[in-house]
Amino acid sequence: MDFAHLALLNKHQYRLINEMAPEEVVNHLMASGTLLEHHGNEIKKYLDYEEKNCALLKLLKQQGKSAFEKFLEALKETRQCQLLELLQEQCPKVGSGQQMQQVDSSDSFVDKLKKLEENEYETALTRSLSYICITLAIKEVLKQMEAAEVIENTTLEKIRSEKLFYNQHRELVNYLMQSNKNTFGVFVDALISTGQTKVAKKIADLSSCS
Repeated sequence: MDFAHLALLNKHQYRLINEMAPEEVVNHLMASGTLLEHHGNEIKKYLDYEEKNCALLKLLKQQGKSAFEKFLEALKETRQCQLLELLQEQCPKVGSGQQMQQVDSSDSFVDKLKKLEENEYETALTRSLSYICITLAIKEVLKQMEAAEVIENTTLEKIRSEKLFYNQHRELVNYLMQSNKNTFGVFVDALISTGQTKVAKKIADLSSCS
């Protein structure tokens, strides 16, 4: 799958996980050959629809260049119009084969954050630690990071074991400072898709302070 398509799925992962009806989407993807039978069985073994959607998105991201377009067609056929429109914001035509335009970067600070090197985002996180600890809504961020497989269960348990949200936030920042750029990028995507743009912008602003 193209990087731009992956970025778009990551950007809207929160809504896809929480709003998509997976069963018929999986059937359509199997019928089109995008997913194989064992992929479908892997997804359908989960009882919770959110877990099904996590598994579906994980497998979808591993497929070829046509997978994203087939996914849009599956959403269209299953009449999940809101999600289809969400993903079509940079992809106006389903089935046209037209190259998808670059993911909208009107929030230029997001691009800025994703271009930071390891020492730069560590510095930005350190500078914005107090703001993050006070402001962050951590629950959905952790769910997205877990779905993207950039955080291990032991780390999640350690963070969630803290009784105060402030301490949970501090533990997450400590983990991010020890992690790679991909993990930090998923964290940024999670902030944007959960409506925590102000937190992301604060980190970006403090990354360029002298």
